[in-house]
Amino acid sequence: HMNKRPPKNNTTGSTGVSFDQRSNRYVAYLNANGKRFRGRLFKTVEEAKAARVEMEIKHFGDFRRK
Repeated sequence: HMNKRPPKNNTTGSTGVSFDQRSNRYVAYLNANGKRFRGRLFKTVEEAKAARVEMEIKHFGDFRRK
């Protein structure tokens, strides 16, 4: 499902990036091979989006969504 659009209720505008209310920061996550990978917490949504792209490259390589 990595080529799906973000849901309508997505407030970050990016698939795989969400806001963690407990820490007041953004987190990048990825589902691959039946497992969920969670990245670090970031102060800005841009940092979290960049981390998500790095995770996609690591796990999907050339098959990642562009």
